[in-house]
Amino acid sequence: MDPHRKAFTSYSDARQEINILNLIQDPHIHIVKLVGVLLQPLSIVMECAPLGSLQNTIEDYSRNGVKIPLTILQLIIQQV
Repeated sequence: MDPHRKAFTSYSDARQEINILNLIQDPHIHIVKLVGVLLQPLSIVMECAPLGSLQNTIEDYSRNGVKIPLTILQLIIQQV
């Protein structure tokens, strides 16, 4: 992919995610909060999820060929 196109796509994706996160900043919704945005380099700063990212957890279990136990799923869902 053309480097300019890739940069534009990354920028557009980040703006879309930031806009969505801004819309759902409600203390009653259990979602990781948007803390801020850095322009150089373009970065989204979010609060820490103490149990780690959902993607990493799913990848770890998949890599090991293990189904995610219900208790782990419940803990993950409580973070989201």
